[in-house]
Amino acid sequence: MVGSGHTAALVYLPDYEKATAIFELEGEPGWVWAEATGKNNPLGWVPKEFINAKLAAYEISAEAIAPVKPSTAPPAAISQTGGGVSAQPFSFIGIIGLLWFMSLFRRRKRAR
Repeated sequence: MVGSGHTAALVYLPDYEKATAIFELEGEPGWVWAEATGKNNPLGWVPKEFINAKLAAYEISAEAIAPVKPSTAPPAAISQTGGGVSAQPFSFIGIIGLLWFMSLFRRRKRAR
């Protein structure tokens, strides 16, 4: 069972008398709300908004667990190693050097 803010299982306990509400699934009464909420909400406690409401349920049955086969292609991952120098630091240093070099020529022209 999944409701707004709640996820629970319905357990078939037709003789359980401590439940706040007993649910009926496909005409079969005796289903009890089981939500793992600790001491505050014991087995059979149901949020008020779900009493007398239609809810969606999914039956959990004994199903064989199928092992997942690994894919033939490895997952794509891009990583950098420390063995290369990028062109970005060089271009930054080159621009600074070019500006410094240009300023030298401007100073010589003013001195004449």
